[in-house]
Amino acid sequence: MTEDQNPQNDQNPQNDPSVVEPLAEGEKVVYRSGPVLRMAISGSTGLLVVFVGLWLLLDTELRQLFTWPQLGTLIFFLVFMIVGIMAVGLSQLTITNEGVTVRTLVITRHYPWAEVKGISYGPGDSWPYLQLSATPDHPEGRNQMVLGIQSTEGDEAIRRVREVREYINLYGG
Repeated sequence: MTEDQNPQNDQNPQNDPSVVEPLAEGEKVVYRSGPVLRMAISGSTGLLVVFVGLWLLLDTELRQLFTWPQLGTLIFFLVFMIVGIMAVGLSQLTITNEGVTVRTLVITRHYPWAEVKGISYGPGDSWPYLQLSATPDHPEGRNQMVLGIQSTEGDEAIRRVREVREYINLYGG
């Protein structure tokens, strides 16, 4: 990543001059990684096709040797892998005038603007991290992965991080 591509370097005049506007009540901005969602859908579909295909390739006599608990275990692991893949693919970051919401398939966390201190996305990071204020459990502060913006997006990921940083600055992070 060159100096002018680094999202930490906001003083560079070549940076995107995009300026965010305050959000109206009920308005939101959602960031979701298109390439990762496509990968998750195709990977999950491929996994399902391989599991079913291998099952159908087994001889009937061999398939009949499987017990219900064994079949249940195979199906459980198939569903577990698909849920894991889709959890990353469906991750998103939502910004409103009330705060930031980070969502995966299984977990949703909302942070009011008073808790959001910044966003970091260094060279080599696969995704950015929200920098959150200190709590009694984490007196040094804490970070939250933002899987809704991925490095596979290239320059678009850098632009999105800059935009999120502008919202943080606008709402007093």
